[in-house]
Amino acid sequence: MSSDFKDLIIKEFERNDLLYNNFLGDVLEDYIKLLISENKKYNLTSITAPVDIVNKHFIDSILGFEKFLESQTYKESF
Repeated sequence: MSSDFKDLIIKEFERNDLLYNNFLGDVLEDYIKLLISENKKYNLTSITAPVDIVNKHFIDSILGFEKFLESQTYKESF
């Protein structure tokens, strides 16, 4: 099952033109497993499908952070 997570992460990173490396894939895969496991105990999130975790937790955060960095670079250039 773990390769399914990694394949999903790679696919969604490529679809969003984000850089991917194996270390990042391993970390995100571990986080998906941990989130799903702990969510059963503590109800941390209603987003539990792996594809939704990747898109709504990871991709959204990365894209938002990229926008933040772009805005900071723009501000610092003045």
